[in-house]
Amino acid sequence: FGGGGESTSPTTCTEFDFQLNASLSQSLSQSSINHPSPQQAALAELRDMLSDVGDITLQQLLFQTKYDVNAAINLYFDGGAGPQQGQGGAPPPSLARQAPPPPAPAVRISVTAHEAEMFEPGAPEQHLMLVGYIGSGFSGFQASQDDNVKTVQGELLKALHRVGALPHYDTTDCYMSSRTDKGVHASQLLVQVPMHALRSGKKQAFLAAVARRLKDNGSPRIRVFDVMHATGRLGGGTTGERVKRVNSRQLCLSREYLYVLPAFTLEPIKGGGSRLDDIVNIANKYSITNLTLATAFEVLRLFQGEHDFGAFTLAGRRGEYAAEPSGTRRHIYVCEAQQVLQGRVQLVVIRIVGDRFMYHQIRMMMGLAMLALQSGVDAKTLFDEAFTGDPRSFKIPLAPAEPLLLSKLDFQVEQWLAAFVAGAASGPASFEKDEVIPHVRQKCTGPIAEFVQSLARDSALCKASHRGR
Repeated sequence: FGGGGESTSPTTCTEFDFQLNASLSQSLSQSSINHPSPQQAALAELRDMLSDVGDITLQQLLFQTKYDVNAAINLYFDGGAGPQQGQGGAPPPSLARQAPPPPAPAVRISVTAHEAEMFEPGAPEQHLMLVGYIGSGFSGFQASQDDNVKTVQGELLKALHRVGALPHYDTTDCYMSSRTDKGVHASQLLVQVPMHALRSGKKQAFLAAVARRLKDNGSPRIRVFDVMHATGRLGGGTTGERVKRVNSRQLCLSREYLYVLPAFTLEPIKGGGSRLDDIVNIANKYSITNLTLATAFEVLRLFQGEHDFGAFTLAGRRGEYAAEPSGTRRHIYVCEAQQVLQGRVQLVVIRIVGDRFMYHQIRMMMGLAMLALQSGVDAKTLFDEAFTGDPRSFKIPLAPAEPLLLSKLDFQVEQWLAAFVAGAASGPASFEKDEVIPHVRQKCTGPIAEFVQSLARDSALCKASHRGR
């Protein structure tokens, strides 16, 4: 994993990195030499037998073998931390405690001593992290079973593991307030993960260490803005119930997304331009009028309210959502053109606020809006068909992921959680303004131009099917 070691043995990060390095060594220095604990005595005995091996390696061997000195020596020579087979092999058990072994290369450990000092000893406890990321290059947030698939969650957990916050890399006990599609960005997202508690005053050092690990692993565009110990927090409103896990997805009242569109997409392309180069040229020269912006505003408002969005997700996921109490119904509080961004290409920022969103829902909402605006058909009729018709027979185009970002989370139902998010708000706000939005502005025009080009056939079919209505 890299880190603060000196050689290249394939030892992985285990609990010894933080538990023993931070607690056993401390107890050795504080306890009376005349009354050593069994663990101290085992370390002293193993130090005598393996006099050329550093204490950190000895502590690892003892932890892995539950302080059995014989087993620790055998593990050392069997390849756990010492020479591999073919380079000396394991000594016979009868000789294991005789002459000291020949010098062996030191073990590279993944957690440096500086990092290990950040954590309290003991079992992991629930923590909340506020994170943000630029999603380009990632296959969504949620970790994949395929190690070759790069995800935000996977890279974040690897970084936490490598600084010593996690005893092992495990994606099964990590929860998040929202999940994003491949290529979608987030200015703030709440992640819950069981990790070792931080020592007092070590939070900033921890955040800096995680940032270094992410950068070293090729993921500098993942940011951890803040972390909070969450075990024992009050749950369930005012019931006073102590919870082991904070269900941030259920506690989040609403999520606010932004979708950044080149302004030319909000009305039919004049001159019949259908070639990609023609569309890009139109985008570069286009300037939106107040009338076009007002028309787009009215179309987008048709999404507001509670509707059945069953047609706005993949067919294979409808059954999963249908099993929920609310089924595929979702409530959209706001859907509007928020602002116009001037630049080489004029852009319009669409703001979408809702209680929850299904897989691909917002991208299909934007796809349907652009289809209505490009085709010129009656948008209300088109939207009513999408909300009330058979979702199996109503195909909605999927808009690109690159212009979409998760901007804000609302946790007002739990004041302590809302205070945590608000307290770190300057980090996500600066990240969105200085990094996410500029990235989206640079990347969104090409995918949107290709999408508009693909809408030409859908627009023709849409006009034909609604002719005379």
